[in-house]
Amino acid sequence: MKNYSIYIKINEEKNLIHTSGITFKEFFKGIDINNRGFLILAGYPYNCEFNMNLFLEYVTKSQAEAFADEDVYSFGDFCWVDFEEEEQLNCVTKDELAELLYMSHMKEPLYNFKIKSLNNKYSYLCHDDGWWNNVYIDNTEEYKRVIKYKLMKEFKGRRKIICEPNNDLIEIVYKMCKEGLVIDFEKKEFDSVNLFCVGDIATMDDLEIKIDRYRNKLGGLSITYNSRKKLWEYY
Repeated sequence: MKNYSIYIKINEEKNLIHTSGITFKEFFKGIDINNRGFLILAGYPYNCEFNMNLFLEYVTKSQAEAFADEDVYSFGDFCWVDFEEEEQLNCVTKDELAELLYMSHMKEPLYNFKIKSLNNKYSYLCHDDGWWNNVYIDNTEEYKRVIKYKLMKEFKGRRKIICEPNNDLIEIVYKMCKEGLVIDFEKKEFDSVNLFCVGDIATMDDLEIKIDRYRNKLGGLSITYNSRKKLWEYY
């Protein structure tokens, strides 16, 4: 298991998820979106095509898996929205293009993260992927799949097989994410990690200060994977 902590803050009213420590590849694998195309607003993917109507690159459904394996952190700014069919790209209006470019520059929507012509479900907006990501999502409860994927990935280690966390545990973690959750892998003990809510975070320095402060407090939730029983336990 890697030694670090991740932060997740879910704002259901804004359909917004702030994260630190979760990468695009983990989001892609967790939420399983290889059946969508990706309109690239910022970044320079190798596996892509070019749309002359928007003067923007895009990733087709068939290119999606290879795209997820690229080193998107090296792009610096990395932003995209998804779409259903390539033909939709030629229906994007000038006003919608302006909204897309604003989203890419400011890392937040001008009006709404959903673009009518594209019927997108997600807007992924970040600089230095995995460091500080803004993800807008049509149904924030879909993010439970990313949480489950991330926990399984970090707990699996060298094991060949690990069972999935049960829905009750994922529901508890998801609710904690609404309060601004840190999952503290850095202070793990064997197959156990601590979780604690730290609220809203303005900067990475603020996050580090709060992590150090909460590590020394009692309370919170601990998650353990019992490899002998093949059970997830929490207390």
